[in-house]
Amino acid sequence: MFSTSTHKKKWTFDSPAHIDKIRQDITDKYYAVFRPHLDHHHMMKALSVDEQKDYIRMVGHFGSLFAEKFTPKMWLSVKWTAYTYYRRFYLNRMIFDYHPKEVLLTCFYLASKVDEFNVSIEDFVRNIQGGTDEDNRAIIIGMEPKVMVGLNFELAVHCPFRALEGHLLEMKKELLLGFDIDALRPFANDFFHKCLYGDASLLYPPSQISLAAIKFALYQLGNSDLEKNDEILNEFLMKFLSVDEWSSEPGKMLVYNKLAERVKEIYDYVMAIYDAHDTETFDAIVVIIQDWIDVSKDIPSPFRPIEPSEGEDIDSDDD
Repeated sequence: MFSTSTHKKKWTFDSPAHIDKIRQDITDKYYAVFRPHLDHHHMMKALSVDEQKDYIRMVGHFGSLFAEKFTPKMWLSVKWTAYTYYRRFYLNRMIFDYHPKEVLLTCFYLASKVDEFNVSIEDFVRNIQGGTDEDNRAIIIGMEPKVMVGLNFELAVHCPFRALEGHLLEMKKELLLGFDIDALRPFANDFFHKCLYGDASLLYPPSQISLAAIKFALYQLGNSDLEKNDEILNEFLMKFLSVDEWSSEPGKMLVYNKLAERVKEIYDYVMAIYDAHDTETFDAIVVIIQDWIDVSKDIPSPFRPIEPSEGEDIDSDDD
């Protein structure tokens, strides 16, 4: 269950500001090691937290193209799990130490195994464009234990897809709708794709993310009356919570209002992050990263290497 999982207890945070604070603290700790050894000009090559987030997001964008072209067709749950690992890993690591492309590909491979999407390492690397199969295999096999350490071996990820199916089934049973409920599914999946550009999986329960996906799907279905679409969702939320606005206790209405506000918050957050993503600055950030690596390469990083200690079990304790 999500409520008792490490996903909920250790990898869910109360706000985007909380996550940014974690990233800022790690960034400050990282640069503090280099500051005594580099002059002001060199320190100007340091990436801000926002620039690091942009770079991680842009690599994630290219990773989504890898997933879409993957053969055999990659499950949506594998993709969601991989991106959740990717986001978790860079909460406590710097992109200078571990290349996001290598980390993301390793997260895809690890997610495939955890989700029992049966694909061999040989078949996996054949889907990678760039580099030889042998080199890519060595990178992923070498990175896998490091990624697992970066995740604290906590590999449980609860995806929103099962919750979506449950909500759609309940909507079909409880509401009188003038359209085929299954028409919402592809739009909801599009919303889940947009979620991967930000930290939604680190902020919100999967059930609530799926409700925001339904909100998005209703908007996209073709009904231009947004108020009517919200009425459909609100009616479902009331039935979902067994709330009647005329006779329910104030406590129940409070729960309903909080859930409706949270669904709107998730929708607004995901859309704002997705609409703001921009790949045009990618090359400029790559240059900054390379400049930093060049000036700092002789100074040991406080976060590298991260290796399992000898004899340490690398299996998850959270199946």
